[in-house]
Amino acid sequence: NFLQGFIIELLVAVAIAFLAVDLNVTYHWMQDSGEILVKLLFYVLVGFAIIVAMTTIYVFPVLAKFDNPVKKTILIAMAMAMKNFPSTILMIVLYVASAYLIKIYPIALFFAIGAVAFISSGLFRRIFDFYIKKPVETDALDESVSTGDNEQ
Repeated sequence: NFLQGFIIELLVAVAIAFLAVDLNVTYHWMQDSGEILVKLLFYVLVGFAIIVAMTTIYVFPVLAKFDNPVKKTILIAMAMAMKNFPSTILMIVLYVASAYLIKIYPIALFFAIGAVAFISSGLFRRIFDFYIKKPVETDALDESVSTGDNEQ
């Protein structure tokens, strides 16, 4: 998992750096020219940045819970983020709100990160339970009925 996590972390860092530079250049270009195509490009890049953020929220918990190759892990994280859109938006709001709270009140660093992690883990558990097949438990009565062994 360490090597997969490292590769995914590098991919996320490259994607974020690429998007940050592109957004900065496009924003300044949009301010200077004001053309409609530049504005469209800027909003497309904002959309990609949102998709990257949503995928990043899920990719490391998916890596920890499931055993898949890197490409499949990223695709599964993206699909889970889209399929569980309300939970994803809630997590984004939690992360942004905690960052803002820490910026305003630095003492919040001691509880905001833990609170967000606790709430996010509950959301991830609910989401992942849907994708994990639970083994069917049978008891002795069910086995005797299905095999026809009725001892009385």
